[in-house]
Amino acid sequence: MIGQHPTEDMNSSARHAHRRHPFQLMRASAVALGVVAFLFLFRPFGLTIDSATDAFVLLGFAPLNLLIMFGVHSVPIRIESWRTVVALCSLLIGNTGYLAIWSQSTQAVPIGLSVALVVGMTVAILTLWNRGRIPEQELPDRRNDAPVHEEIITLTGAGADEIVRLAPEEILFMSANGNYVDLHYRTSKGVEKTMLRTPLTRLVAQVSGNLMIQCHRSHFVNLSAARRIVRSKGRTLIEFDQGERIPVSRKFRQRVRAEISA
Repeated sequence: MIGQHPTEDMNSSARHAHRRHPFQLMRASAVALGVVAFLFLFRPFGLTIDSATDAFVLLGFAPLNLLIMFGVHSVPIRIESWRTVVALCSLLIGNTGYLAIWSQSTQAVPIGLSVALVVGMTVAILTLWNRGRIPEQELPDRRNDAPVHEEIITLTGAGADEIVRLAPEEILFMSANGNYVDLHYRTSKGVEKTMLRTPLTRLVAQVSGNLMIQCHRSHFVNLSAARRIVRSKGRTLIEFDQGERIPVSRKFRQRVRAEISA
């Protein structure tokens, strides 16, 4: 069978791998509005709303925190944990300064406690938001650590001429496509794709060992060949060398996380 190269669309997606999406603005807005709601509802440590001016000043926390969060998301920080640290430090400094200007007093302790509560609430929001997520990260190159199979395996479809022979470590991923499976694999010429008429689980079973990991009901991947974890439009994606991206569904997040951490 003649393999074909991945679509231009996949390569195009690689060029936009680090473009920030409105999803980040949504998250920043949620944090900003959460801070304002908290202050209006609980009014910690003497924060009062005795006049329209007080209410207006209090509402100023919304654009303040929105700008802080959106600014942090615009900074090209690839490690999610570092982005969280930068966000919390920025929130702490920004809210402390704003509270100090608002209070116009030397009551450092009440101001500090107010800021600690605001930042603590923000930490809780971020923790809940990120629960179960796989952070963006570069994946270690495990190709040299992967066992080398001297034998060539044969993958077959329903048709007599649907035969592909290759080493298991050359496989990148398999994706269900109706009654077919799109098999993507690496060759000396680059990445090629072949379609085999067979159920996805049947084709995966033809690969020896636990090389293929299911990350979605329609996708199995060889994580040792993946290059990075990225996020786009609120989705977690596994990205390969040529820019091909495979989604990770919520159901299989923990399995993928465990495999990456192994």
